[in-house]
Amino acid sequence: MTQRRPAAQFAAFVALLTAFVLPLTACSGGSSGTKATYTKSEGGIDSTMTITAEGDDVTMQSIKSVINYKKAGLKDEAEAKETFSSVMEAYEGIKGLTHKVDYTATDATEILTVDYKKADLKKIAELTGAEFDESTKGSKVSFAETVATVEASGFTKKG
Repeated sequence: MTQRRPAAQFAAFVALLTAFVLPLTACSGGSSGTKATYTKSEGGIDSTMTITAEGDDVTMQSIKSVINYKKAGLKDEAEAKETFSSVMEAYEGIKGLTHKVDYTATDATEILTVDYKKADLKKIAELTGAEFDESTKGSKVSFAETVATVEASGFTKKG
């Protein structure tokens, strides 16, 4: 078994789980569309998150993360695949969630998208790293609270 350094563990979980650090609240709907894009670079991971909402209801969220193996403390592509494999398995078959990781010799590109109009929020809430309040698992995802959480976690608004 390979001993992973803390940076590699950070890369494995931050890149794959950032999209789930979302507060859920009961929201009043609205018809105006909003789209916000945020970026963050940390620990060898360059992430771009896009949040789309109607009123205060998040309808879609995607995050693209490029993980540089060397900077993230991963030895190579094989170690990256081993590190991410167990987390990737947990994402399979969840309604409204698509997840893909492409590997090259120097980095991995992960794309995680949640379509909240189709998503099974109860299943997503069960994923490691999801921060949903038990009492609001069936509710909507608040755009305002999501933006506040994303900004508090170090993401910077783009544009």
